[in-house]
Amino acid sequence: MNRRDALKYVAMLTGAAVSSPLSASILSGTASRFLNPGPDYKPRLFNNDQFKFLTALADTILPKTDSPSASEVGVPGTIDGFIFEVYTKNVHANILRNFNSLMDHLNKEVGNRAFSSAENETKLKALKELDGGKNSSAKLEYLRMKQLIITYYLLSEEIGENYLNYLPVPGYYDPCATVESTGGKAWSL
Repeated sequence: MNRRDALKYVAMLTGAAVSSPLSASILSGTASRFLNPGPDYKPRLFNNDQFKFLTALADTILPKTDSPSASEVGVPGTIDGFIFEVYTKNVHANILRNFNSLMDHLNKEVGNRAFSSAENETKLKALKELDGGKNSSAKLEYLRMKQLIITYYLLSEEIGENYLNYLPVPGYYDPCATVESTGGKAWSL
């Protein structure tokens, strides 16, 4: 399965499954504080090593092809800002504990060094092994992070306006449109 097919599949699966805190923040208008952060974003929840790991993880899952990589559209900053703004400090501690577990696991898998400094093939192999392996806390956290990365990638302004069908609101709505009638692209959220 190629990347574009995978994105279409995930878009269908997660289109309506955006987390309730994100939905609430979008509806209340507070999401603009963390959606589409600029290139000079400074992490607020993660430390520099954790943020570097998150960036490497995001870019391994969604590398640059004919569309931008996850980090080029600000996915790591969006995740950091979202978690920092929406969740309480008690939840932050739990998220960081699980995130550090994933980071430690992947650092070991790439030869007991920083995942972010490993070669792309090594990182991809480690993620495939984790994805296909037995259930573990690292796998569960990886799947959570993967879902966040893909969701925020699809919600980014760059991807929504330039790589998915985009119809600014207000506009015509056809609830029975086929994918073929939209040029073979899923609709942007």
